[in-house]
Amino acid sequence: MDYLKYDNCFKPQYQDCRTLYRRMGLALANSGRDIVFSACQWGTDSVHEWISSTGAHLFRSTMDITDCWNSIKDIALSQMDKMAYSRPYCHNDMDMLVVGLYGKGGNDFISAGGCTDEEYQTHFSLWAMMNSPLIIGCDVRNLSEKTKKILLNRDLIAINQDIECRSPFQVNCESNSPDIFTLVKVLSDGDVAIGMFNMGDVPTIAAVDFWDLGLPVNAGMSLGLYDCIEHINIGKKSEMFSAEVPEHGSKIFRCRMVPKI
Repeated sequence: MDYLKYDNCFKPQYQDCRTLYRRMGLALANSGRDIVFSACQWGTDSVHEWISSTGAHLFRSTMDITDCWNSIKDIALSQMDKMAYSRPYCHNDMDMLVVGLYGKGGNDFISAGGCTDEEYQTHFSLWAMMNSPLIIGCDVRNLSEKTKKILLNRDLIAINQDIECRSPFQVNCESNSPDIFTLVKVLSDGDVAIGMFNMGDVPTIAAVDFWDLGLPVNAGMSLGLYDCIEHINIGKKSEMFSAEVPEHGSKIFRCRMVPKI
């Protein structure tokens, strides 16, 4: 066995959750082999505050995801205040990916109507930027070409798997619509990942001011932008950058500091 998902289903009512998970963590650490310990505690009992003491490698921070846009959106927005608790070897698990299910989950609760490819791309982009484990939930024997393109995106996987696992932080340009949700993640090689997410129902311009990233105007530096979804170089930008983001869509850029001149 290489992976144990220790679920909270049918837990004895009298038993303290923390004791159960610490006991399992101790047993696995002394099993004689490396086993990934996945704590599926659904985000209850403020699990993010104490789960690292159990030795769990990942912990569920939400109730079950369903294959619909509102579920993806609500889970992502609910986790910003918990990002600081995720760290190397103890990752905030926002539940498995529904990319590629297209409303064909194992039951009516999970299926929930399905999503568009644009929404699945945003789902994958959010999970990658927010350091959630990327666990495929669809049938890998029957993947559409679009699903393969989303799930096999090496540029987004590299952001998710960055060795330092730094938490993302949120920035908000004053000109942005309230539907724009922008995340920034500093990477171990000094690059910066910027994720622009449109939670609204119409295409919207999203802007980022570079001083909010820690790059003031007088630093004499610009950012060279690479589009991680389209896999193209955007060029060098100074002081700020904006892009149109489709409804329920996302734009992810990997940025490298370069001289302004």
